[in-house]
Amino acid sequence: MVNKLIANKLLAYIAPYRCILCDQASPSQLDLCPACLAELPILKPPQCQICALPLASEHSHSCAKCLKKPPSFNTLVAGWRYQAPIDELINGFKYQAKLSHGKVLAQLLSERIKRHYDPSQLPTLLIPTPLHWRRWWQRGYNQSELLAQQLSRHLDITINRNLIRQLHTPKQQGLNARQRRRNLQKAFKIKTSRAIAGQCVAIIDDVVTTTATAEAMSQCLLAAGAAEVHVWCLARTPINL
Repeated sequence: MVNKLIANKLLAYIAPYRCILCDQASPSQLDLCPACLAELPILKPPQCQICALPLASEHSHSCAKCLKKPPSFNTLVAGWRYQAPIDELINGFKYQAKLSHGKVLAQLLSERIKRHYDPSQLPTLLIPTPLHWRRWWQRGYNQSELLAQQLSRHLDITINRNLIRQLHTPKQQGLNARQRRRNLQKAFKIKTSRAIAGQCVAIIDDVVTTTATAEAMSQCLLAAGAAEVHVWCLARTPINL
């Protein structure tokens, strides 16, 4: 027992970080070991430069849907495809209050964002996807707010909380694209547009599936005077439902 205790203390001193997937000591300054990090399903090009869905050809820049009917937001940046094991990490963060998952994913997403943008072109405000107060009361926290806090620290961008959810709508899971859009009609509103007018803002969310939530929020923000709306999320589903 003494030897094991000494070994654990020595291990904690040498490698104080532990992997959130395999629970093994991580040699990097991140609670995710290199082997598990390599297993995360990153979004690889070619992908639509607007909505981030995979493209069939590397010579294309936008998918057919975005060309036919461009969304209200300018671009979407996602860290990973929503599949194993990233879904396990996000669900643990979102539904089981495993905040360490969110901290690791936000750090990795911030690195992805830095590679995506020229520093002078980064959005100037972060807009967490808001929860209705009833949903917040049930869960006890807003995972998008926690992500925004981490991204704000890593990227030095101010969080703006003027966008609120005024309607308590059914969960989006299990709904198709049309049902999701209908479900979100008039769900969001701006408390005051003064701080948003003329700004390039980034919506923060955990997973983007049909873009219905991002679209509803973007329309609301643009109506309040935002110059551009970008969407940043942890994961993107491979195809629209």
